[in-house]
Amino acid sequence: MAGQTPPTETMKAIVNTHFGAIDDVLRMDPIHPRCNLADSQPGDMLIKVLACSLSPGDNRNINGSVSFIRKCQFPWIPGHDVCGEIVAIRDDDADAKQHFAPGDIIVTTSSQTIMQGGLAEYALVESAHAAKKPPNIRPAAAATLGSSAQRALQAVRKVKVGSGHRVLVLGGSGGFGSFVIPLLKAKGAFVVTTSTQDSFCRELGADRVLNYEKYNDSQCWWNMDEFQGKHKFDCIMDCEPDRKGNPLGWSLCRKVLKSRANGGFYLAVSMDDPDAKMQSLGGVIKHMVPMLWRSMKSSIPFPCSRIPKYRLFIAAPERSDLSEVLDHVDTGKLNVVFDEGSPFPFTQDGVIQAFHRVNSKHAHGKISIVME
Repeated sequence: MAGQTPPTETMKAIVNTHFGAIDDVLRMDPIHPRCNLADSQPGDMLIKVLACSLSPGDNRNINGSVSFIRKCQFPWIPGHDVCGEIVAIRDDDADAKQHFAPGDIIVTTSSQTIMQGGLAEYALVESAHAAKKPPNIRPAAAATLGSSAQRALQAVRKVKVGSGHRVLVLGGSGGFGSFVIPLLKAKGAFVVTTSTQDSFCRELGADRVLNYEKYNDSQCWWNMDEFQGKHKFDCIMDCEPDRKGNPLGWSLCRKVLKSRANGGFYLAVSMDDPDAKMQSLGGVIKHMVPMLWRSMKSSIPFPCSRIPKYRLFIAAPERSDLSEVLDHVDTGKLNVVFDEGSPFPFTQDGVIQAFHRVNSKHAHGKISIVME
């Protein structure tokens, strides 16, 4: 039925044995059963993993906070953004055979709700979300583009930013921000961001960096005269919600963001509480309903046209978008910025260090693990 499977039956893999703290649940399994096409789903390809990139979503999968919507069968392999070499393609996957061949180096991300990830020597990946890696991009950099860069590209497209638009990015020094700031600048926008990393964000292209540690309440962005009146923002991208679940940016933005009638757009890239427990249907409803209500309310005709347009941003992987960001990196229009210490080695200690760095919420740039 499927292409040929490598002869060895085991592989090294990082496995998550149960929900819990990073140090307690992750371990290196040197003889984990190797995945193969005989166990695959339609549309899967078998790859030899070269690099895997981590994101906050990987930590939420490990600690079980989103167990209702991300089903994990233990022991399972985390990491859903990968770069790897195609080993085999299913015989019944005509679309994959049209675009790829064994030996191609590809980048992909997973959208499956029940998944095995890429922190292993081999992995099954969805061909529909894969794109070929240009030769000049290192695997460690390419792996970072599957989620954050695609989301940034889709977010810029969503808000329809153009030349001269004024955009505020809340939390611009993380993985998403490191891609969205240069993409906004490429559209001709004037970009202001909040971050403690002034030099880092300016190198990304930000015109103004507001270090919230240096301001008192009267000097914070929502009270600054320079962002009010005819100098209001056209768009706010919120990548940094209040950790108590309070949508701080949305509750304060109206002083500095244009109304919906005047094109004002508030894009919630992060949810109100990224640490919310969604372990049951009730938990999902409790977490999602306030954001969905804001979106509905801001779409109601007058008098709600006086408030900005609010949208919760949910991205979906697309091969064409991934190909576009790979082309941007290949041609120098977009750069991959790594966090300190990244890429990490594919060892138990190296992977655990990488997960702790993601979990710290102080990473500036992307975090990758390289297999060799």
